[in-house]
Amino acid sequence: MMNVKIPSYSGKSVSLLTPQVGELCLPDMVLSLARFPRFNGQTCGRINQIYSQAQHAVLVSYLVPEKYAFAGLLHNLHLAHIGGVIAPVEGLMGDPYAGLKNIHQAEVHRFFSLSWPLTLPMRAAIEQAQRQALRIESQKVLNVKEDTIQQFVRSNSGAGYDAQNDGNQNEYSAELSSHDLTKHCPIAVEPKLPSTGYALYVDRFNQLCSAGQELGFTRHV
Repeated sequence: MMNVKIPSYSGKSVSLLTPQVGELCLPDMVLSLARFPRFNGQTCGRINQIYSQAQHAVLVSYLVPEKYAFAGLLHNLHLAHIGGVIAPVEGLMGDPYAGLKNIHQAEVHRFFSLSWPLTLPMRAAIEQAQRQALRIESQKVLNVKEDTIQQFVRSNSGAGYDAQNDGNQNEYSAELSSHDLTKHCPIAVEPKLPSTGYALYVDRFNQLCSAGQELGFTRHV
């Protein structure tokens, strides 16, 4: 396969198969997430509003234990370069797409001098938070009936989802299930303009990481 270059907003380009830290640009990546709709865009709201991957990342960062908040915010930055598909389709695509995700997310972590792969507790916390986010999103931005939410979460949680271990059985469940979702989510889960989603991400990033200021990461592109 040809190692094509993916152009970005700032004029940089990122290698599809062998991305390098020097190719990454944080504002470019977040701009992409802010314009990238969750659920294929099948959400409520006006035609010029979306519920974006940037908003989802911010939500996840509030749902994980505080010590994992920064990793939760970064968990889907790979989408900026390789795009994404809904979980049921991703499951059908199998190892090639999963491998590409791993390559790009690893480089994101190196960009911030963070270890990769995730530790088991951190991975468990982020996966749990993503399921909690799905429940919230299904009620706030999707037309999912109350009695089908659990089925929706199961079908959209990826191949590793185990309903019996959803916050009840694993060794990290005490820490994870203690969260009051309303208390720990001080953001409105609703479709917004991409510029608003971008600003939300910037604010949360700068709250969690001083590197945002050093990188000149502001609310405006």
